[in-house]
Order: sequence, then structure tokens, then C-alpha cells
Amino acid sequence: MLALLKVFAWADRRLREPRKDAADLFAILTNYLDAGHAERLHGEAAHLLEDSAFDYRVAGAWLAGHDARMLVDRHSQRSERIVGRLTTVLAQESDADGPLRLVGEASGIDPEYARRLLAAFLAGFSGKKTP
Repeated sequence: MLALLKVFAWADRRLREPRKDAADLFAILTNYLDAGHAERLHGEAAHLLEDSAFDYRVAGAWLAGHDARMLVDRHSQRSERIVGRLTTVLAQESDADGPLRLVGEASGIDPEYARRLLAAFLAGFSGKKTP
């Protein structure tokens, strides 16, 4: 859920405080499995292991998106609004032909890899099986 909040914070204040929320978001996405979720990869996200392009951190970003969506659906009275806003922001920012402003603020991460992490988070959030 913190990753979702960081996307919204970045969208709202990226011009006033550049890089801050992007750095936090990418730290969450790249370390999600190592924060107590690695064993879940073999159970509820085993389909990710079957992908020939499997990447541990990308799988973690997918699982973070999946978890965020479950929490939004379960606990928010404004889930449609939240889903719509997050989908709009990340669809633009993870599109290889999009503005890639969020990716541009991911210091220390290869831009294409950062884009893949965002796309995986969005895929998990959207219910798609592959990042």
C-alpha cells in the first residue's frame, strides 16, 4: 500500500520535491520480496516463476501491485477512483513511448529496468498474470 501512496505523492508533488517519492517507490518495488514476501512467490505467484524472462525484483513489483489492489478492494470505499487514478498514472509512466518522468527520477536504476518495475506493479495491480 505504501507503494501506491508513493505513486500518488509523486504525481502530486513531483515538481516541488523531485526524486524523493520516486526513490522511495523504487526502493519498495525492488525490495518487496525481501521484506517478508519471498516465500509467497512459490505459492500464490508461482506462475511468475514459469516465465522464461523471470526476474526476482520484477516479480516482487508484480506482487506488490497485486497486494495493493487486494487491499484497495477490501478496505476502500473509493476503490474505483483509486484504481482509475493509479492506472492512469502508471499506464503513462510505464509506456515505453510515454513521458517516462517517473522513470527519469529513478536514480541508480537502469531506465528500462525502472520502466519494467512500474509495468510489473501495474500488471499486478490490474490483475494481469504476467509483469
